[in-house]
Amino acid sequence: MVAMRLLLNPLYRRARLALRGQAVSLKPWSGVVFRSVPLEFAKPEQIVDGEGAMKSGARWNPPGSIRALYCSLRPGTAAEESMRLFEVAGLNRTVVKPRLIVGIRSVTGSTR
Repeated sequence: MVAMRLLLNPLYRRARLALRGQAVSLKPWSGVVFRSVPLEFAKPEQIVDGEGAMKSGARWNPPGSIRALYCSLRPGTAAEESMRLFEVAGLNRTVVKPRLIVGIRSVTGSTR
């Protein structure tokens, strides 16, 4: 097992403050969520396997920690968020490889 030093996400404190005092209501949800994925990882089984977040890390998980899917409720949000992450990394939008916006249907109680 590899030892991993975890650091707080820079937005953690702001998110925590925003959620403080909010009533937590967990309940089953059904609907469609959207992801922005690079074409080389656009096979159906890859879109939902969480392997990219496991290998490379993402907003809320460091590399090697957990499989995670980062989705949005609107396709435009998924596209803009992925572009913003490239800009934060210092890449111009014009050099970003083509991506696919994918809708994923979640059905409460589904066995698929």
